[in-house]
Amino acid sequence: MDEALVWWQRAADAGHIVALREAASRLAKADRLEEALVWYERAADAGDTDAFEQAVYWLLNADRPEEVLVWWQRAADAGDTDALFQAAVELAKAGRLDEALAWWQRSADAGDTIPQRRAAAELAYVGRWDEALAWWQCAAGAGDTGALGQAAYWLAEADRLDEALAWWQRADDAGVSTAVRSAADRLAEAGRLDEALTWFERAADAGDTDALKSAAEHLARAGRLEEAENLRRYGRGLNGMVTRDWTPS
Repeated sequence: MDEALVWWQRAADAGHIVALREAASRLAKADRLEEALVWYERAADAGDTDAFEQAVYWLLNADRPEEVLVWWQRAADAGDTDALFQAAVELAKAGRLDEALAWWQRSADAGDTIPQRRAAAELAYVGRWDEALAWWQCAAGAGDTGALGQAAYWLAEADRLDEALAWWQRADDAGVSTAVRSAADRLAEAGRLDEALTWFERAADAGDTDALKSAAEHLARAGRLEEAENLRRYGRGLNGMVTRDWTPS
């Protein structure tokens, strides 16, 4: 190994910067991590941005999280905005959510809404709903309409369906084509079938060709067989939900 290092150094001196990272990788695999980090640092200083990610990989394997953050920060300083996001992910995995939020905020400040959505989901997972909804709202305010549907999904999962419906309505208003159908399905699953039928009708009106078929299936499962059959056969239930002809596929 030591003889090989001499050759990798000579290659680096000749302008082959990747040789520094290759030497670092070989050292890390040989459990010589401290030496490897020196070579990774030299590679990074020479402009090899992949060196940051590899150094982080080996530090994570060695369970050295504080040093991981230092390397992610260095990567961010070198222009890698994804490093901020990844640092937050690692902090969240370690149960350090408040620290993670600060890194996700920095990542979002670089112009990306994905960190806001990830932060919101992590907050919702631990029941910090007011904060979660604020992060989803920030993402939506920045033009990320998918954040509206994501918020609705998490609210529905938490049995907060009425709040979820409001977010799905906002998503529909923002042009998210799947929002109305998602709301209809959730209402039906919750046993609120009459409300669901209204949303299924809206989905059908918006061009969802499977919405009526799904509505009929929910009616049948609820024992409302005559309405289901009418919907399958004529495109409308006994309540006059739909007025167009429709034939199941």
